Amino acid sequence: MQMRSSSLSITPQTFWLWFGGIWLIVGVPFLSIGFYIGYQRLTLDDRLDQDGRIAEGIVLTKTIRTSSKNGNTGPSYLVAFRFAPIQGEMVTGGAEVTAEVWDSLVEREPIRVTYLPDAPSSYRIEGQKDDWVLPVVFGILGSILTALGGFVFLRGLSQFQRSRGSRKGMPS
Repeated sequence: MQMRSSSLSITPQTFWLWFGGIWLIVGVPFLSIGFYIGYQRLTLDDRLDQDGRIAEGIVLTKTIRTSSKNGNTGPSYLVAFRFAPIQGEMVTGGAEVTAEVWDSLVEREPIRVTYLPDAPSSYRIEGQKDDWVLPVVFGILGSILTALGGFVFLRGLSQFQRSRGSRKGMPS
């Protein structure tokens, strides 16, 4: 009696099935993370527009970052601030703003902050830049990996099934 190797081992007939499957497994989480972060960003903006409370904070520091981690070649204008929501404890935060807003703010002067009453660490200031880099990068990368992986996986599955079908017709 001859022992057959498992049909799921990596062989020339199953290579593309495995290769596509791995890319698919990597791509789906990237795509999911991109959609999740983008959805969170959109719902936060909507919640701030509908349920947001306004507090007057104070500008702590203003800085300009010339080299950016998100691939931006121009300067980033950053503001650190502190505010007290109605329910109590001080919240310290920071945001990237436009150059015009950054120029208009003065350290130790007031700043208007919109925050969520049930989550004061979720806030927005006037002129704050939306950070869509992460969800866009994850979404694009996930889409490419998922599409490529799915295509290669399905082609590999088709080839694998054809090769199994042709082997079944062969005498042992």
